[in-house]
Amino acid sequence: MKLMGTVRLQHLAQRGTAELAGAVAALSAELRTIVWNGPKAFLQSYPSAKVDGQRIEIALDETHCVRLLVNYEMGHMLVESAGPRVTRAKEGKRK
Repeated sequence: MKLMGTVRLQHLAQRGTAELAGAVAALSAELRTIVWNGPKAFLQSYPSAKVDGQRIEIALDETHCVRLLVNYEMGHMLVESAGPRVTRAKEGKRK
């Protein structure tokens, strides 16, 4: 697929550990090489990814992830963000 916004991946790889840089390089190579025809096909390659319509989140390690916007029909992926995961506090917890 055509991968756009790769500068975000490069910045993450430069700021992280050697292991994180390796994960970023491997993911980047795979995303450029493989063409998926839809979310089900993508999840076969990345079963732990979170897919919400055309948006995908892929964990790189326990604290970092990559968020993608995908157009399967055109074969394009945009790296929306690459960096620390953002988690939401559980709602509704009260004493």
